[in-house]
Amino acid sequence: MKARAVAGELGLRFDQFSASSSWRLRFLKSYRLSLRRRTRIGQKTPSDSREVAEKFREEVQRMMLKNGITEVYNADQTALNFEHLPTHTIDETGTRTVWVRNSGKEKSRLTAMVLADSRGIKRAPFLVFKQPPSRVPATEQHNHKEQQGFGRDLWKKVKAMQASTGMPIYCNSRGWWNAELSVLFLRFHFAARTDIDEPVLLIWDEFSGHWTSEVEACAKELNVLLLKVPGGYTSVCQPADIAWMRPLKVHLRAEWLSDIEKQFERHQGKQSRFVLTAPTREIVVGWLHASWARLSTSTIVAGFRKLGVPSDQRKVPLDDAGAYDAKLQVVIQLLESCKIGEDVSKDAERDNSNKMRNYNC
Repeated sequence: MKARAVAGELGLRFDQFSASSSWRLRFLKSYRLSLRRRTRIGQKTPSDSREVAEKFREEVQRMMLKNGITEVYNADQTALNFEHLPTHTIDETGTRTVWVRNSGKEKSRLTAMVLADSRGIKRAPFLVFKQPPSRVPATEQHNHKEQQGFGRDLWKKVKAMQASTGMPIYCNSRGWWNAELSVLFLRFHFAARTDIDEPVLLIWDEFSGHWTSEVEACAKELNVLLLKVPGGYTSVCQPADIAWMRPLKVHLRAEWLSDIEKQFERHQGKQSRFVLTAPTREIVVGWLHASWARLSTSTIVAGFRKLGVPSDQRKVPLDDAGAYDAKLQVVIQLLESCKIGEDVSKDAERDNSNKMRNYNC
């Protein structure tokens, strides 16, 4: 369209230029161009994103310096599907309907809120399932207060999943995040800090459930400073979107494919028609637990590094009293052999402070 506009301004007709497909290919190759599939749409250009990312990076560093913060966290919620169906498959050319076999759970999903810090330490994700409320108000109130929204029978399974994975699991009618869960999330991860007097920084996106008065009051009580990611720029300003989410979902899809392969293996030799079995909630929770644990420390830190957040991953070695004593004896023997181990009075030390002593070891 731009080329046509320029041609019109120059007084050229559209039919004055023609080129073959081979000429077009040579032209693209000469200028290192290619026909690409879009990865992002919108009115915000990459240069806009770079500018916003730089300003946000400066804001993060300013808050760290101003408040003496050494720990920076990022939390992000994402929808996780029960099935990870491909968008492309091989079929006959010209076929109008391209059919892909599935287990009937392609629309089922759960919401996971993941959290990690700038040192690369991952925290237990918060999970939210979609579950209709009880029709009995008293029962629904009990479920909400005592059983995290689940009914009596389902709560038994959920408790077992929580015990085996360490991940808190809730439910609501929409299966999505809200302000109440934000408060529970903050208290679960930050209320038991031993150094609660030291402030920490939590980077969160602009989702409305993160920024209610109740959530901000809870964060203030827990000495957690909240910083909002600019809307529309999470891909360049949020560590989770920069580095974590893609490998996490790649691992989840690998778990799903592995489950299908196992189902095929179990069906081999049987005369009945193969029916793909949908993954249960227990299986999906296990997939997420394994996939989140599989993310390396370097992957987590990479997201924070884009924001210029320093990460101290040094490990303090455990003291070994025996090894320390052995090294100390070696040092003492060396000092004795150099005749440096003799006692020197303070007066003598003061008199000889400006003199150089030579020792022949």
